[in-house]
Amino acid sequence: MAPGGFAAMEIDGESSRAAPAGRREIWAWYGYDAAVAAFYSAALPIFFPLLLVALGSEFAWQQSGSQQPPACGGEVTSDCLQCVPGKGTQLLTSAGYTEAPLPDIPLAGGASINPVSFATAMLGVSVIFEVVAFVSVGPLADFGRGRKELLQVGTYMGAAACVLCLALASPALWWLAALLLILANVGYGIATVAYYSYLAVLVDASPEVQQAEAAGLPVQAVVEMREQVENRLSLTAVACASVASIVVTLLALAATLLSSSPDLKLRLALFLCGAWWLLLALPTFVFLKARPGPALPQALPSACSPAGTTLLLCSQKPAATATRSHFSCATSCTQTGTPPSCRSGCCSASETSASPRLPLSSSPAASSSSLWPARRLPSGCSAPPTCTTRPWCACL
Repeated sequence: MAPGGFAAMEIDGESSRAAPAGRREIWAWYGYDAAVAAFYSAALPIFFPLLLVALGSEFAWQQSGSQQPPACGGEVTSDCLQCVPGKGTQLLTSAGYTEAPLPDIPLAGGASINPVSFATAMLGVSVIFEVVAFVSVGPLADFGRGRKELLQVGTYMGAAACVLCLALASPALWWLAALLLILANVGYGIATVAYYSYLAVLVDASPEVQQAEAAGLPVQAVVEMREQVENRLSLTAVACASVASIVVTLLALAATLLSSSPDLKLRLALFLCGAWWLLLALPTFVFLKARPGPALPQALPSACSPAGTTLLLCSQKPAATATRSHFSCATSCTQTGTPPSCRSGCCSASETSASPRLPLSSSPAASSSSLWPARRLPSGCSAPPTCTTRPWCACL
């Protein structure tokens, strides 16, 4: 195995990752869910789409050479726009309600798009970019110090995009509003991946789980303790986010009363959402530890030789969160039986044996394979056989 591959990976800051999580750090993690609630409960589903429609509509009216009818209210009771339940915005005339005229936004090449369709399309585009961020950037949260760094980068990107909406004073900047929506949603996606990658780490670092493992409790008891702690952390974070969602949405709606301008009130609401997100996230950045993960691998392990033989990696519990607390180690290219041994040729699925899921051992185990330099084997897993072409298993 070449240096820098899975076999050579070391845990950066192992003591920091395994340090017990105190109440202040746990509440800092809870607090971020309350901070980001301003975006996913108010900014994204309500105010961003309305701002795109408002700016796009005003720009379309300007380009059409016509004047947009005023909104009904006060002394304006005819030839005005009014929202009718079940029908949307209607034009109120002396003859009654008719479909409100709404010119399209002119685009390059003679094309045009309806302002409402434009807002809907931009939401879809932002989600596509968010998915790309999930796949390309998200996995970095499990390596090195990327977990906390990505949380900060995503927060700054998303919150700044919301705050900058206050500067969209001209309808001609309708395209910039769409760009800020995309940046905000991508930032939210990056921050969300990093935030939830902390869950399994904080569960491992909880005093209850560490005490259970130190006491040598049965594996099933430790697993049940982890599930209880994970459920408690998740439910408390959801409760904090639910309360914050209600509060910030009410505050943003109140901010819309500060102006009679349709687009300014929306920009004020988005500014408030961005400021809420950023300010409430600052305590998280201060008190939440980096808790670094494994070093980023430089190369994948070479597969068994000859071609066609499968290299089995240790699966982790839970599988999606890259925790090192429990492993399900499997032999690869070995004959069944104890002790396992290497042989030539490929091994089939029926010739592969697996050991039960076991907790991480607290003491190093001797290893005769280059797969385990300066690493600890899960307790109950025997040292891998002396074989350079038939890997035993590679744990992240």
